[in-house]
Amino acid sequence: DYCGESLRCYHTYLQLESYADDTGDKSVYETEEHKEITRILKSKEKLSAEELIESNKKIDSLLNILIDRLGREKFEFYDDGSVLYIYKKERQNKK
Repeated sequence: DYCGESLRCYHTYLQLESYADDTGDKSVYETEEHKEITRILKSKEKLSAEELIESNKKIDSLLNILIDRLGREKFEFYDDGSVLYIYKKERQNKK
């Protein structure tokens, strides 16, 4: 459903903040993709169900662009579509 999809997109967005906090790389906030995601999420515009679905698809696409740029190996991907940032310390322990 579109509510669950919205929550998943927002959770993935928060994982980008986890990345920035963990690595100190705040440049992710300066990307056009991140700015557009933030604009969409902070919009107070009331959306129809169809518009919300399209908005979620747009956010998902932008998030994937950012994750590709940062390195997919820094994230875990789950069957339900959720994404989790793997902290530097955890990645180092896996080596």
